[in-house]
Amino acid sequence: MTIQPRFKAIQQNAIRSTILPFGIFCMVMLWFSCSSESFTPEHLSGAGNLYESLTETFDRDIACGDLGYDAELKIKKYRFKHDPSPHAYVTQAWVNGKPYAFEITAATDGYVLSYNTEYKVYAAIVEGKSQANVFYYPNSTTSDDTLQAPDDEKENRSPIQRLSLCLNFNLTVENSAVGSVDQTYAWYLSKSVSHPDLQLSEGQKHAVKYTIEATKTLEQEKIAMAGSIVVTNPWPFDIKVSEVVDSLQGFGSMPLDCTADGSTAQWPVELFQDEQVVCTFSTKLPDKTLRLNSVTASTTMDSVVSGTSTIVPVLFKDTNRRNNCVHLQDSQEKLTEAKRCATTTVQYWRTIHADQCGSHKTIHSEATLIPTDAIDGTPQIATSEVTVTTEACAPETPESVLQSVSIRK
Repeated sequence: MTIQPRFKAIQQNAIRSTILPFGIFCMVMLWFSCSSESFTPEHLSGAGNLYESLTETFDRDIACGDLGYDAELKIKKYRFKHDPSPHAYVTQAWVNGKPYAFEITAATDGYVLSYNTEYKVYAAIVEGKSQANVFYYPNSTTSDDTLQAPDDEKENRSPIQRLSLCLNFNLTVENSAVGSVDQTYAWYLSKSVSHPDLQLSEGQKHAVKYTIEATKTLEQEKIAMAGSIVVTNPWPFDIKVSEVVDSLQGFGSMPLDCTADGSTAQWPVELFQDEQVVCTFSTKLPDKTLRLNSVTASTTMDSVVSGTSTIVPVLFKDTNRRNNCVHLQDSQEKLTEAKRCATTTVQYWRTIHADQCGSHKTIHSEATLIPTDAIDGTPQIATSEVTVTTEACAPETPESVLQSVSIRK
């Protein structure tokens, strides 16, 4: 067994695949005008994974089962129609002891081959006279072109004797895991004044500073993860799903709630083509650390247990925040920004004037905090007061005393 890059086998035959067929064609058609176009199979729609696969060379009788694949779709040499147009070939594979038909579209000139199918192919075997090339597709494919068999012992081009497509009867597993964060905030409002008690003289004035504080605190935070799993049988035969296992990184196995055909799943579940098992799951999380969620759907076919797995990261959506923002108002000051979403301090100044001597007054003001998305929406009110006392007036001098002082002078 030898391993070679995909392009090497093609490169070795490049000259023979163009010059020799061209010369033979011209000799046979000597009495016609010889065209410079060589005979190649028509490229199929969607085909073309050149250089994306690894090629191995084996003995000619290598089969898909020898390579560990579930099934083999085979077309033998005598069935190929040697012209550049694609043709549909129906072949069969045995599944659970029963034959099932599969269709392959292929085009070949006998030496170079293209194929297309609706099924995921994990390897293609192209058999020659003495050996076979195996083209691997790590991520699977549904088409490929320019496939060739290995040269024979004399390094001559070998005609294709067989095409085998290797399949794995994997289920389709969709794994959706989404994290969520719910936060509830509390707000506390206060209002104060720098000089709550003023003693002034008549005509005097004094500046005071008001301070409004709206403090936001995280009262509660809930972090969780929820998701769904959809297991589908894409094949034209029934498959038994023995179990579905979900594992969250750092948590281990997750409890699942699974249904099939609208009822609680009873394992094993037999799925016919396009039928599904749907599972849901949820759990609380301690934080938003990135975690991977792994799902495996196990199947039993021909007494062989296999599994189809998928792994996705748990992605967090936007945080759901309650009482996240508030509207702030004041009875004395028009605030430039009414809506606040973070702890806020607002300050402003006012000038207090004394009234007539001997008077007493209280200046009342209030700030109001109104939640924009609170559950109850109850506003908070914080007040502040300035008490202003004006000194008593000086007693007036009697008129008789003023006259007495004037006479003495």
